Amino acid sequence: MVSFSFYLPLAEPVSLSEQSLSLRVYDPSYFIDMSWRGEMDLELSIELQGLCEVDIIEPTPSQELINYALSLPADADPDDSLGEMFTQHGEVRCDLL
Repeated sequence: MVSFSFYLPLAEPVSLSEQSLSLRVYDPSYFIDMSWRGEMDLELSIELQGLCEVDIIEPTPSQELINYALSLPADADPDDSLGEMFTQHGEVRCDLL
């Protein structure tokens, strides 16, 4: 197992009082399992820790989608949308009134 840590600087500010922020980590060109072990793996700045909640949402691909992915030969043209269906995502929601 390999563990990565990184900071996610955004090019533009995101208003978290109006919407949640969804974080998805996957490689669309090759299947590599990238996952968070739990909410504690998504660490917010000290300023946001008391105002925001983090949830890890597990993927729920249908059996039909799983069968499709398993049926693809190793040399098939990549389906760039497939990885997103099998990845966890983190949701950050804030109460910034």
